[in-house]
Amino acid sequence: MDRFYLSDGSMIERKKMANQKVKCNLVPSLVTPVTVSLHQFDKTTDSEGKVIEVELYSGKELYTVPAGAKAIIRATKPDRTFYEYACTYEGSVVSVEVKEQMTAVKGRYFAELRLTKNGNVIG
Repeated sequence: MDRFYLSDGSMIERKKMANQKVKCNLVPSLVTPVTVSLHQFDKTTDSEGKVIEVELYSGKELYTVPAGAKAIIRATKPDRTFYEYACTYEGSVVSVEVKEQMTAVKGRYFAELRLTKNGNVIG
């Protein structure tokens, strides 16, 4: 079982899933797009599924998400509808559980991982 902490500080445990690991830099001049490959209708379920683990950096140093922050993933799909889901985090890793609506429409999506605290964007 893996342990994850929600933005409200509570902890959840979940069975290990198929993960993709990527790195993302929060320094604007060092940001490069990250490609994650998913198939249409991929999703996370109780027993199997996909999780995207995003390791965050600030320059060359790991970035630790501050306690009380909120992490969300959001994107506009090719059919011009959008999604926005809360993510979990621990330390410098944000875990994005793949939801059904994230892969409901065929095509490329340009998603944004956003960190906020007290209503302010911090990453």
